[in-house]
Amino acid sequence: MRIVVMGVGRIGGAIARDLVRSGAGQITAVDLSADALAPLAGEGIQIHRADLADRARVAAIAAEHDLVIGAGPASLGFATLKTVVDAGRNVVDISFFAEDPFALDELARERGVVAVVDAGVSPGLSNVLYGNAVASLGSVRRFVCYVGGLPAHPHGPMSYKAPFAPSDVIELYTRPARHVRDSVPRTDPALSLRVEMAFPNAGMLEAALTDGLRTMLRETDVSEMREMTLRYPGHFDQILLLRDLGFFDSSPVALGGQDVSPRAVTEHVLRSHWAFTPGEADVTLLQVEIDVDACGDTKRYVHHMIDRYDRATDTSSMARTTGHTCTAIASLVASGRYAQVGVSAPEDVGRTPGCCQLILSYLAERGVAVDVWEETIA
Repeated sequence: MRIVVMGVGRIGGAIARDLVRSGAGQITAVDLSADALAPLAGEGIQIHRADLADRARVAAIAAEHDLVIGAGPASLGFATLKTVVDAGRNVVDISFFAEDPFALDELARERGVVAVVDAGVSPGLSNVLYGNAVASLGSVRRFVCYVGGLPAHPHGPMSYKAPFAPSDVIELYTRPARHVRDSVPRTDPALSLRVEMAFPNAGMLEAALTDGLRTMLRETDVSEMREMTLRYPGHFDQILLLRDLGFFDSSPVALGGQDVSPRAVTEHVLRSHWAFTPGEADVTLLQVEIDVDACGDTKRYVHHMIDRYDRATDTSSMARTTGHTCTAIASLVASGRYAQVGVSAPEDVGRTPGCCQLILSYLAERGVAVDVWEETIA
């Protein structure tokens, strides 16, 4: 099996290493950055420097492999996925682009391609858990996902470090949040709903409404659905102050003879404040609550994950949880265990018999544990 990882930043690099360690086959890493590729060269991974914006090059590289992992930036994700699908290659993607992935469903079916998108931790693992619940428990009435990537120890002026680019985090804080309440699809300002939450083994946190449901919005039978992003207390107050003062505005303003946007300046300033220092520990938190009706009662199934930085391999928890979920799904596609032609979301994978348990077992083998417990809701 020849597998190529397109985009090897922190998470793409972890994916490539995991594929090699699991004996998945011949692994190639592609990126424009020589600095990103260099650490992989001595780990049994073939490296190839190429610009993912060059569609002809992407198509040629994809054609040389059996399976493609899309792990590039969101700005290039949709175009890369379209190119790979058009080349007739199966693909698992974690680029989390803004465009509608199902716009490529017809093309994928025409090419006979299996394409799984949003194959990370959330979206990704959370969707798999939902799909499995629907398949095994029946109709779901409520789905709430609490998720956050945080520094292991809060410090600094905002008690936060970003596992992704500041631009992506600010987008999370500014993009209107789509959710479902009382069976009615709604769109509200990001962070407009906030709750305090005692997260097991992590302490008191704050959760705020964000636009992370993505493909889950197709699930029209669920009366309540939302994603809530987790942060240390006080962080959202600071973010709302910056947002309300216009620091996230994208419209350019004239300053010192140049046109600059407040958002670009803010991203530049926050980049250093939000950057993890070498060896700094992070933690990734996930709690998925799924309510189903059973024998006159409402049963709540709580799926709980807390994963920490792996100091032995210098791998962040966000890279572990996102990357290992991606490689677990990729292994299902590579083996033919998941073979639905067309564009699939992770919840489709979760609905497929046996796939959720295989993914959870794959994660557990790598030290990523998801605990599940049941509660009765009056």
